[in-house]
Amino acid sequence: MDHQQEPVDKQPELLVIYVCGDCGQENILKSGDVFQCRECGFRILYKKRILDKKGDRIGCVKY
Repeated sequence: MDHQQEPVDKQPELLVIYVCGDCGQENILKSGDVFQCRECGFRILYKKRILDKKGDRIGCVKY
């Protein structure tokens, strides 16, 4: 028998922008990424605030 798998509806990946606490470099991380700056290796990152069209704060970017 030939079983065809139907494509599973994937939700868009949520990417979060963090700013390094040491060098100020922006880092875009997704779930499962190592939580450290890609430029200097510092492990304290701050979530960047992003505003949507209404002016409400959101923290994730969907791709």
